[in-house]
Amino acid sequence: MQISDKTISALAQVVTGDKKISPYRSGSNLVDFFNQFGSADVYGQGFPSRRFYAEEKIKELNGNSKMARMICALLDERDFLETEFKVETAVDYLNEFLKYDGYIIIKNGYKYMISNIKNIPIYKEEINNQGISAELRWNNLRFRSKTEIKIAEALEERGILFFPNCKGRLGSLANRQNREPDFLICHNGKWGILYVDGQPYHPASRSAEEHEQDRLFHYHGIVWIQRFDAERCYNQSQKVVQEFLELLSKA
Repeated sequence: MQISDKTISALAQVVTGDKKISPYRSGSNLVDFFNQFGSADVYGQGFPSRRFYAEEKIKELNGNSKMARMICALLDERDFLETEFKVETAVDYLNEFLKYDGYIIIKNGYKYMISNIKNIPIYKEEINNQGISAELRWNNLRFRSKTEIKIAEALEERGILFFPNCKGRLGSLANRQNREPDFLICHNGKWGILYVDGQPYHPASRSAEEHEQDRLFHYHGIVWIQRFDAERCYNQSQKVVQEFLELLSKA
């Protein structure tokens, strides 16, 4: 999917929230958003202006299917809930620009999809129980990083049953949710979860949210949840897995 510079500029303002028709995204929020599509940026000192960063990241996506995926993610109605903004307003605004590039955003159920002017779908969200759509693959499974693949390889060498980055339904009857652990592992009849902690997917800033997620898994009887530093997971994957399995056996 290829769009013009004028459309890129308009799109950037919706991504950042500066157009005042969509939720505001801070610098760290922008990093998290674009990292879903293959970037591995870290927010910190020296970060450029939000609009410049958004435009540059959109330019990187221009010309391939990730552009359409990004626009569909931007128009996730759940991000507009409990805000003053309506997703339809953002859709109408973007369509005024996209029509000159030969595309249109249309609704498909509760989601949005991108079609060309002949109404042929360019991107429609794929329903997949694996929680991510990252580019890294190992044994026909998707991973966010080479570090996660190192952990997968270490588990594989031990013949362990594991589910990487798979979404599941959990929570009380009054509060059912989709959640996605990094590695759901079964060893000697016991179930545990291993997380690869660190930027950009499990930064310290999200610790409260992730501890709440841990409580949901404990609610359903997951006996052991352990988080390991990403650098250690990459450099000492075998030791990390061995330590996790020993602790799970004792839980």
